[in-house]
Amino acid sequence: DLPEPFVFVNSWDEWGEGTYLEPDREHGFSWLETLRDAVQNTAATSSTDAPAISARILETTDGFRGPDEIFGVLLRGQIRAGRLLAVECGDGSTARTISQFLRAGHCTGIDRDASVIPAASRRLDVACLLDFETTTPDAIPGKTEPFDILIALCCLERVREPGEVLRTWATAVRPGGHVLLSVPNVQNLRVLTSIVEGDWRYADGGPVEPQQVRFFSMKSLDRLLDGAGLERMATQARFDPVLDGGQLKSAGNTVSVGRLTIRDLSAGDVRRLHASHYMILARRT
Repeated sequence: DLPEPFVFVNSWDEWGEGTYLEPDREHGFSWLETLRDAVQNTAATSSTDAPAISARILETTDGFRGPDEIFGVLLRGQIRAGRLLAVECGDGSTARTISQFLRAGHCTGIDRDASVIPAASRRLDVACLLDFETTTPDAIPGKTEPFDILIALCCLERVREPGEVLRTWATAVRPGGHVLLSVPNVQNLRVLTSIVEGDWRYADGGPVEPQQVRFFSMKSLDRLLDGAGLERMATQARFDPVLDGGQLKSAGNTVSVGRLTIRDLSAGDVRRLHASHYMILARRT
């Protein structure tokens, strides 16, 4: 017997001249959007997890895979957004990808690097030269109403007062709106091992990057969010070193790397030690 109303998807791809795979930065997400809408409009909602779905799947995935990291967190938060703001938007590629995925009607990007603004202007509705560390949302040209979501990826660790900056820019989002941010995790095993070995190093890609001036663990992140009037809704970790989550016990785990050994760890403790970066979706209260 089949359960209550459900959606069965059967699809295939064929290669041909002029075809492309989704998600595609230029052509959008028409098939993925159609699938998402079919599921949301057809399948009954339930507070009970489906037997074959693990809530830990995003926590035990090794490494972020392009936009997948972002889509996973946004889907977990069931986010819809009409107006999107991206700080440190770069050339606008990531902001545009997120905007297409959310079906946002308007996307604004700001960056303090003048060289990226021309490219961002071609991809976004508005792209302007602003230093988010020293300005406020009121400086955005033509801003007349709040945004639904703020995107702040890999930037809070590069400012001297991240709490103040996040608190300031969170006000650009309407109450009940969302903030998506990512930061490296200083509690990572590679960082701790380097301290034990007396060999502290900065490296592009983290968990300690050359541009960093501030460092975060999950607890300090929660304090940062709370101070900005934000409530954490979903978290995704990038694991480095690789973590085999299936071998974890609820308590009594031991982790050993080089001369460093840590005992009596919960499963959550182990995940936090292996996380090199966090991506967090928060809601403005």
